[in-house]
Amino acid sequence: MCFGRWRKTIALNPLDFKSTAKDFEIGLFRWVLEQNQVNQSKSVEILNLSYHRLRGYLRKYDPLFQSRIAS
Repeated sequence: MCFGRWRKTIALNPLDFKSTAKDFEIGLFRWVLEQNQVNQSKSVEILNLSYHRLRGYLRKYDPLFQSRIAS
């Protein structure tokens, strides 16, 4: 994963921690789920999360993940 665009974004705009953290979490979950063909069991191992914690994050970002989980 490349963090170069984060540095550019931070340099150009004031840092909003909550939205930056949210964007990072969403990007990380999308990437891990894509790498594991949306297999949540494999994804929790890579993320070192419990299955229930991952499901909590997916519910937290439900509108963004709805189509990805359904497919």
